[in-house]
Amino acid sequence: MNESQILDTFRESNALLEGHFVLRSGLHSRQYFQCALILEQTKLAERL
Repeated sequence: MNESQILDTFRESNALLEGHFVLRSGLHSRQYFQCALILEQTKLAERL
């Protein structure tokens, strides 16, 4: 899989969140990968 396909898979499972996030490190991010959401959908997780 290439980067674009991986991102599409995360978007398809609603596991790629977009907005404003303050990470534990104190840094800020526009995107956040909620990996637990994609792992709930085994067919999508298999692709990764």
